This record gives sequence, structure tokens and C-alpha cells, in this order.
Amino acid sequence: MEIDIKLCQKAGMSAAIVHSVIAHQCEAKGVPFEGHLFARMSLKEINKTIPFLSLRTITRAIDKLETLGLVETRTFVGTTKWRRTI
Repeated sequence: MEIDIKLCQKAGMSAAIVHSVIAHQCEAKGVPFEGHLFARMSLKEINKTIPFLSLRTITRAIDKLETLGLVETRTFVGTTKWRRTI
């Protein structure tokens, strides 16, 4: 995983770490949809990867990344969240 310094300055350290995890998962296990790779990732799965961040912090980081237009979250079936970096 690689953390972008400019993203840290723009969105904060926690958001940059979560963004890096999502980007890595999309590259490793991404499923193509509409020309983009989406990875199935629940908050708990993200938390297993970065256990030093609480679920609440991860939620706030994803909200911030979505607001900035850096992450897209979709629900295709049921309540499973699929995410991709933009």
C-alpha cells in the first residue's frame, strides 16, 4: 500500500489510509462493472486490514472521501457495499 501525501493534506491521514486500502483491494480483487473495478468491502473487512482505526473513524473517512469525489460506493445486491477509488 502506498499513501499519497497530497491526499493526506486534502482529506486527512485516516481518509488517505482508507483510500489506499480500497485502491489496493480494487487492484487485487476488483470486479469489472461499467469500465471500473469495484471491490466488495464491508467496514469490518476494512477494519481487519487497518485495525488501528475504529469502525467509526473508517465510516467518517469513507464519508469524507465520497464527499470529495475520491471514492464511489454502490450496493448491487442486498446490503453488500462495493467500493472503488476515482
